[in-house]
Amino acid sequence: MATYSNFQFGPATKLVEYKELNFGDLYLYHTHSGPKPNQQDIITPKNGSFGRTIVNNWEVYDGLGPCSKLVARGHGLHIEAGKWHNSFSLVFEDGRFKGSSFQLMGIHTMLEWAIVGGTGELTMATGVIKKVNHESRADANILELTVKAFCPVLNRCKLA
Repeated sequence: MATYSNFQFGPATKLVEYKELNFGDLYLYHTHSGPKPNQQDIITPKNGSFGRTIVNNWEVYDGLGPCSKLVARGHGLHIEAGKWHNSFSLVFEDGRFKGSSFQLMGIHTMLEWAIVGGTGELTMATGVIKKVNHESRADANILELTVKAFCPVLNRCKLA
């Protein structure tokens, strides 16, 4: 068994305090075809769809229409395993959380993704992102996202 000289293990000295984070009006563009798709098949099984794997670089805007601003991207995968499983990082590129991310997982047909972690100002975040199909088009779907997250208060956490 390995031993580590700098490893310490002991009881927590205090309760963990969390800040709650709620925001909405985010729109994820899931563009599967057309001139500028933001996802692509990387594994296409020969027999059926089980195992089909798609990589995504979805865009998330702060509104609808030409004046909306790109605020994040959803980098990751979705895999057909009986149901579509999503696993991706929602990386913020603008605004208050620029450079921070949520780590998300969930089944595509469910109404929410689980927040299973985070980085930067969102370190160790937990919670859910609720999603509603706002619009379906031939080449894309637009999902409206609402975030409900909890972030432990750490010395570096700036969620005031």
